[in-house]
Amino acid sequence: MKCPECDMVNKEGSRFCSNCGAPLVEKKRVEKKGKGVIIAVAVVVVVAVAAVSYFTVFGDETERANELVDMANREVNLGNDFLVNDVSVKLAEFREVNFDLETESEINGEISKVSGWRQDAVGMKTTIGRVKDHFEKAKGYYEETKELRLPGWYHEYVELKIRALEKDLERMEKIEELLGNYALYYAFAESYLRGEEALMGVEDDLDEGNSYVENGNYSDAVDSYKDALVKLRDSQEAFSAAGEIIDLDYMDDLEEYLEGLDSALEALVQATELLELGNLFGADALLDSANVELAALEVPEGLMEGGLEGWYNVYIEGVIEEIEELLEEVKELEEEAEDLYKENA
Repeated sequence: MKCPECDMVNKEGSRFCSNCGAPLVEKKRVEKKGKGVIIAVAVVVVVAVAAVSYFTVFGDETERANELVDMANREVNLGNDFLVNDVSVKLAEFREVNFDLETESEINGEISKVSGWRQDAVGMKTTIGRVKDHFEKAKGYYEETKELRLPGWYHEYVELKIRALEKDLERMEKIEELLGNYALYYAFAESYLRGEEALMGVEDDLDEGNSYVENGNYSDAVDSYKDALVKLRDSQEAFSAAGEIIDLDYMDDLEEYLEGLDSALEALVQATELLELGNLFGADALLDSANVELAALEVPEGLMEGGLEGWYNVYIEGVIEEIEELLEEVKELEEEAEDLYKENA
């Protein structure tokens, strides 16, 4: 062991220098203590550097997460703008169709409204596609934050926002379904009302033809019955188109009724043509046949009672309820996320 005073090399373990008598153990302790201090300081420095480095990186990733959340919120707001301004306003105008109309003017007015609503429903499906695109982008931004090193509460916040968006996307699917159902409903109504309009004309021509027959004006009666037959076939075509859009038992009953009316009108046309030629015997037989057919005809029950009301309740009202339930779930998740953010941010 080397003496710190005279540099004399002493035996290992010596307490005093054999040359000058200087204490060796005390010096050793001082050196040892000094090394310990150096080590301790080094550890503190390393920990401090690591902490600064960690929090610097951690802070950078939180900042990036905030940027992604802001970008996601912008996409959500853009989607909601489309919803509020281009969809909700028009959807609020939609209503049930009034099928209980008494004049051609009223029917034409309702047809005009129905046609406009149908076009709106079809056009809004494209708008919902845009809303979904914005929501999908927002979800993508939120998904990016899951790869960052963030506090546990922040990850929980992001998960809540993602779940809210997923529910919103479900809601968009349901709104698309609703718009498709509205388009069907209004297309059905448009065809059905055109059938009603034509059928109303049939009744007028039939009454007019009967009046001509009573007055012995067989030529005009023939023309009236033929006009009625043309309008009847127009109505059959319109009703048939409606039945292809929404399949109801009522439409089958209506088709049967119209076929019976068609047969009776054919007989009336032939009868009045015979009357015009003076063939009273043949005319009487046909008139009797027509009257029997007309008397046997039973007008089917009302359209709403015949199935359309049930269809509307399921495919319109039922889907609206599902949309409202999904909206409530979205609101709850958004509120939970907002509360969590306020508590920790």
